[in-house]
Amino acid sequence: MAMMSRVSSKGQITIPAEFRKSLNISGGSQVRFVMENGELKIKPVNDGIEALRGIIKVEGPQDFAGIREKVMEDKANERYKDY
Repeated sequence: MAMMSRVSSKGQITIPAEFRKSLNISGGSQVRFVMENGELKIKPVNDGIEALRGIIKVEGPQDFAGIREKVMEDKANERYKDY
């Protein structure tokens, strides 16, 4: 399915209501912009871990389990830093 939207002078777009409803996107929802093969894709961020993408710098390629472990380790270190 394809629909059109106009880009405002501030670079904003409106996601058509049918797409928002289908993807459970509402005011305040986060979306991720992905550029692939010259196309812009807009993806909803529905997973708590997905919302953290890009916050933690990791060296080299990592698997999802490794990233999750690093996030949990960093959260634990922050939470218990005074103990």
